[in-house]
Amino acid sequence: IEPRLVDEPLEDYVLRLVASGQCRTQMQLCEFLERTLSGRWIWAETRSRDEMLSRTRAAVHRCANYELFQAMPNTDQAAIATTPLGFAVATKGVTVDTARSLSVWEKGARHREWGIADVLYAVASTPEGRMTQVLLTTWEYDEAGYVAELKERTRHEVCDGDGPLAQLRVSRLQPFFEEVRAAKVTLFLLDWLNQVPMRTIEDRYNTMGGQIVSAATQLSWLIDAIGAIAIAEGGSGNHADRLARLAARLPSGVREDVSSLVSPEGPGLSRGEAIDLDGAGFSSLEALADLS
Repeated sequence: IEPRLVDEPLEDYVLRLVASGQCRTQMQLCEFLERTLSGRWIWAETRSRDEMLSRTRAAVHRCANYELFQAMPNTDQAAIATTPLGFAVATKGVTVDTARSLSVWEKGARHREWGIADVLYAVASTPEGRMTQVLLTTWEYDEAGYVAELKERTRHEVCDGDGPLAQLRVSRLQPFFEEVRAAKVTLFLLDWLNQVPMRTIEDRYNTMGGQIVSAATQLSWLIDAIGAIAIAEGGSGNHADRLARLAARLPSGVREDVSSLVSPEGPGLSRGEAIDLDGAGFSSLEALADLS
């Protein structure tokens, strides 16, 4: 049994403890952390109360600096409260580092048109969006041309100058390994959403169906978190709704006009069944309702 918190950034746990109402001051946070397995097994032997308070204050300060707390408390007994952004981040369960990246992209995309590749590459570039289980061989990194393909497929799209995809498109440097993997994930999820058959995607991108579904589920969660951040930050309803719709259909792997066939409120068809019906001209619930 190994304690989990010893080497973890405390700001993630501090934010969730405050958002849940479990702790309301820096002293309560410190006392809670001291009662964890890490606190009893490791910190009790290696750190004094002053050192634990110092680490707790630093975590609270980072959350306040990232606008997740309303203000930095002036004493250890002063009450701490989350901002709407902080509550949204805690509710969706993303880490503070990931939330910062998502918030930066959301602010840049709020007042412009954004494409699906833009948001997919943005979330695939975050700490929790890096799909390390997706295979990327040395040959693919050197020869497959995933970055060039992504640039070509998005050359007519408007991207924010500070967004990950915009930076990738203008860069002339050799991309990092994780940038190429994020490009690969973005490309095969674009095909997934365009109803390309699973076997074709597997062959085209040297991947497996489980990796595709896993990536779709993980990035759906992060896109859903962007939608919550957009609402918390005062973004438009249309912007947040579009993110929510994309997050909802990403695990299913169908176009938006077909998504009602695989939604929980619909008949609950599989991806293959929905694609077959779409190919036969029945892409909506209304079309099905007209059948005998």
